[in-house]
Amino acid sequence: MSVHIKKRERVIKNGRNRKRRPKTFDSEEKAKVWAQSNIKSGFEIVTLRQATESKKAKVRVIPV
Repeated sequence: MSVHIKKRERVIKNGRNRKRRPKTFDSEEKAKVWAQSNIKSGFEIVTLRQATESKKAKVRVIPV
């Protein structure tokens, strides 16, 4: 078998072992509603990108 096929089989079988990334939203209200229902302890809302003409806003919820 080629190296590419062996590597693909290994990734499918074992996964990529990547850490989960923090959840992001396109508005602060949506982020707040999700955080209140899913995070029992405190949380912090961080603005990653402000809304401009070409791109939407991006907000991240970080558990404290």
